[in-house]
Amino acid sequence: MPAAAMAPLLRFTDVRPFVSQVGARYASRILAARRYGDQVRLRVTNPLQDARSWTEAHRLCNGKARSFSAGPVSARALVKPVVADVWAKAESWVVFSDLHLSRRTCDICLQVLQTVHAAAVARKAGVIFLGDFWHSRGALPVELLNMAIMELRVWQCPAIFIPGNHDQVNLEGSVHALQVLEAANPYIKVISNPVEYLGALWLPFRRDHLLIEQAVQQHGQINAIFAHLDIVGAFLNEANQAKDGIEPSVFPQNVPVYTGHYHKPHVVKGSRIEYVGSPYQVSAAECDQPKRFLVLDKQWQKIDEIPVSIGPRHFVITQDENSPSQILEGVRAGDRVRWHLPSSTLEDSVKLELDELQARGVSVDTIFPIVAFKPRIKEAVNLSVFDLFDLYAQSVEMNDNVVRMAKDMLRSLNLPAKLIQRPQVRCELEHVELEGFGVFLTPAKYPLAQRGVRIVSGKNLDSMGADSNGAGKTTLVMAPLWALTGSTDTRPDSVRGLSSAEVVHHAAKRARVRVDGTINGKSFAVERTTGRRASLKFFYDGEDLTCQEMRMTQSRIDEIIDTSVLYRTVFQGQHGGGDLLEASDKEFKEELSKFMAMEVWMAAKEQSSQELRSKKIEVEQFAGALEQLRGQCEQLQKQVDSCMQRSQDWEISRSSKVVSIETELKAAKETLQATNASFATTYLQVSSTMTAWESRMKELEQTLKDGMESWPLSTQNIEFQQERGNVRFEKLLQKHAELSQQVRMVETSFEMKGKALEAFQRNVATSVVCDKCLQPIDAAHSSQSLLQLKSELTTISDQREHVVKELENTELELKKIRKIMEQEKLAREAESAKQKQLQEALKQSSTNILSQLNRLRQHVSSAQMVLNTAVPLVRASNEDSSCTVDEVAEGKSEEFASQERSFLGHILKLKTDVQSRLSIETRIKELEMNYHTVKGERNRYEAEYDVLSSLCTKAGIEYQEKQTLLSSLREEAGWLKEIDIAFGLTGVQSYILEGALADVQEKTAFYLEMLSGGSLGLLLRPTRMTKSSKVTVEAIDKVAVVRLSNGSLENRSLRQLSGGERRRMALALALGYSQFASQRGGIQCNLLVLDEVLQHLDGEGQARVVAMLKGLPQSSVLVVSQAHSLLAGTFDLVDWVIKQRDTATVEVAEASVLRAV
Repeated sequence: MPAAAMAPLLRFTDVRPFVSQVGARYASRILAARRYGDQVRLRVTNPLQDARSWTEAHRLCNGKARSFSAGPVSARALVKPVVADVWAKAESWVVFSDLHLSRRTCDICLQVLQTVHAAAVARKAGVIFLGDFWHSRGALPVELLNMAIMELRVWQCPAIFIPGNHDQVNLEGSVHALQVLEAANPYIKVISNPVEYLGALWLPFRRDHLLIEQAVQQHGQINAIFAHLDIVGAFLNEANQAKDGIEPSVFPQNVPVYTGHYHKPHVVKGSRIEYVGSPYQVSAAECDQPKRFLVLDKQWQKIDEIPVSIGPRHFVITQDENSPSQILEGVRAGDRVRWHLPSSTLEDSVKLELDELQARGVSVDTIFPIVAFKPRIKEAVNLSVFDLFDLYAQSVEMNDNVVRMAKDMLRSLNLPAKLIQRPQVRCELEHVELEGFGVFLTPAKYPLAQRGVRIVSGKNLDSMGADSNGAGKTTLVMAPLWALTGSTDTRPDSVRGLSSAEVVHHAAKRARVRVDGTINGKSFAVERTTGRRASLKFFYDGEDLTCQEMRMTQSRIDEIIDTSVLYRTVFQGQHGGGDLLEASDKEFKEELSKFMAMEVWMAAKEQSSQELRSKKIEVEQFAGALEQLRGQCEQLQKQVDSCMQRSQDWEISRSSKVVSIETELKAAKETLQATNASFATTYLQVSSTMTAWESRMKELEQTLKDGMESWPLSTQNIEFQQERGNVRFEKLLQKHAELSQQVRMVETSFEMKGKALEAFQRNVATSVVCDKCLQPIDAAHSSQSLLQLKSELTTISDQREHVVKELENTELELKKIRKIMEQEKLAREAESAKQKQLQEALKQSSTNILSQLNRLRQHVSSAQMVLNTAVPLVRASNEDSSCTVDEVAEGKSEEFASQERSFLGHILKLKTDVQSRLSIETRIKELEMNYHTVKGERNRYEAEYDVLSSLCTKAGIEYQEKQTLLSSLREEAGWLKEIDIAFGLTGVQSYILEGALADVQEKTAFYLEMLSGGSLGLLLRPTRMTKSSKVTVEAIDKVAVVRLSNGSLENRSLRQLSGGERRRMALALALGYSQFASQRGGIQCNLLVLDEVLQHLDGEGQARVVAMLKGLPQSSVLVVSQAHSLLAGTFDLVDWVIKQRDTATVEVAEASVLRAV
């Protein structure tokens, strides 16, 4: 558009009527305004949010030109009306409170201001505001200030504002940020001090509660009280009630009290004190809270409530919500839903609802649960030693014998009772006195009891380069720690804190700190002095318990109150606040062990390890002795086995011999049985032949007799003569023959007796039966027979010698007679020649007969001997038979020779059969004797086997007994091993550690939820996975959990956290651990000291810390903060440590507290 054609620019005052149509929120965003005829065109933008889209009547006006009907332009100047005419004429009032205007809430707050103004105008009522118009005190952003002024300048109804704590700047509350609003609009009246007005008592916020109490007590006749107050018992939110503030009893029971400060609309129980509440849901903590404006009549009585629903509303859907769809029905665009889902895996129905909500313009935060480690034994740290061990034993299914042994071992330790079950101590610190300590050269006294949340800030007036640093804030709040323990809070370069010399003021000779209070209701005082002469005094329950040595005095203090617990439960230093988060596994476990009675388990572990080592040595020694015994048993068993094998071999050999004998005996008996028939036949043949030959002998004898009788007489005469002549010769010859015969017989008898003796001796040596009669031989009879045979043999020998001598004499005489007879023979030869010839035939015949007769007699005798005698007679018969055969062979008659040969053949056969039969029978007897001998022979290895078996059995029994004892020892060693594991880090200690970590994590999560709004979590796990080997080790693992924009969770290492995230997590862990240490250490203290907790935190983080500090359970929370910080500007009560001229003094915020001290 050409410049000449451009409409002239208008001043803001010229377009005020038009601005009122679109709202004051646009006033500060107008870039230009031009008039085109009867229209004014405004060009606007959003300077607070970088041209971000904003809505007007649900339409985007993002830097676009809008046209409005202008109407006549009239520049109207507002004139301040008469006060009495404006506020006194109001017939009713619309009341609201706690606007908390900030950059984040500017659009909502402007809408609230417009809504409350419209409601007042509609009712022709005034407006009452009860404090906290601004969210941040101190310096205000210019754009916010301009926006508020532009909105409030258009109000045409009377309004009364009182400042709240967020609006005030100085301690007295006289300087506040509502004064500029009063200057912007004459209809707005700001009451800065307690005053009665329009029949009501108006009470702006005051840090000194005594001033409020005095104002209430001094009031006249009033109909109501309007205030901005802390009331004891009021609800800060749905879960917490105020512990500090003014008692409800201070206010009259018949007068309604309308107050701001707490955002939950409610009436304090048992009173007429009503909190108006915030006009919109400032945070998710106010979800489900209905918001409203109160409508009061002229007499200040509540006549109505105006429900309001401005700004985004907060909805929280929990996991156990039965019907979330009913909650989501009333959700509108711009609302915020915090949906807690059971897992990151969404069901289809949930996905559909999420998509629908997002399509409707609803901001949805899906919250998935942080999977926390669950301890195997709940409340393990709260149990006694024996109860805890019982639960552990049940969880690992420990044997009853092991449980009894472990409990006996625990009882034998004789540990102090406080290690078995910590005593409960309630410590109330009342005040501390300092002199010469740190920067406090002159004596200073500081109250510690019933301080509420108290900010301790400082002013260093000695330094041009510092505002509050070095003023002595930390020195003041940490002085009780030094008095009780002798140590200060940790420093960056040392965990031990300052030395004794370093705590003394440079201009003082000594440093002295005294802390007074009560322990379990009994008064105590500890005074520690350091310098040239250090001392420690301890007074308890009216007694002086000071000892001669400081060490002993400190021990007496620690007996009553474990001062080591104070480092974590009471005093949170600025350098130690994050050390737990940074602590290594060893350091963290050492911290936990201070509050888990780990001394008991460590002592028990040491005892069990010692007993286990002793038992292992005993088992090893016993096992060595048992191994030697086993070797002996094995050696004996080898000997037994070897002996048994030899015995078995011997038995096998004997069995083989028995079988062989039985087989041979059976064969011999069968052979003997087989010869019976042949022997019987031969015997019969010999017997019949003997009978025939006996008849033959008789015939021959008769023939010879007949022949001799028929011998002629001449022959008889010759023979008579010869016989007479030869009588003597014959006699001699006969005698010679007889003697020869006797010699032969004696020799034969001698030979036979000798042979019989030899045979008898052989028989006796080799046989048990007589070889003649085939009867068993008796030993006594054998000896008698042997003696008899020897005697007979001697007798025969003597007879032989006598006969031989006699034969020799006879032969000599016979020679003589023979010689005579030879002579006579010659004479007779002639005479008898004829007779001889005649007699020759008869003689020859007689000779033959005699020869046959002799032969027959011999054969019969031989046969009879064969039949009746044994082997010696058979042999003799053999010899005789051989001679007879030879003689027969000389030539006899063929018939006789044939008969003789046949008879001799039968005899030989019979002798052979007899000899064979006797041999077989002898063999049978030998075999039977051998059989009985072999069967009756005793195993020569049995005795050795019995001895070895006995030794081996005894050794085996001893080995079994010792093995049983070794098993018992090993079982006891196994029990001790179980107990050693149970008492170790992986046993009961790990259960305690799990329970402690779970407890710390749970308490930390509570604070971390408040500090991060659920965006951060911390997992404390008793084990972690190694990076290299990927194995689980017993080491505490700290894992940060970050909630992403889609509500899912992501595990991160602590290194990945930002500085602010890390600070929130460290603070939450410090507070959670402080609560854990307080409970487990058995010490409850009224004091909590937090030093510089806002480091690295942004505005939201600082605001969350402020909200969290208000909910802490301690009656005194001292928070060290720098001057002009958010904490110092937010909290109502600030104690100042002022350093000037090298010494520090303390200014306590409350005069009432100063007077009480």
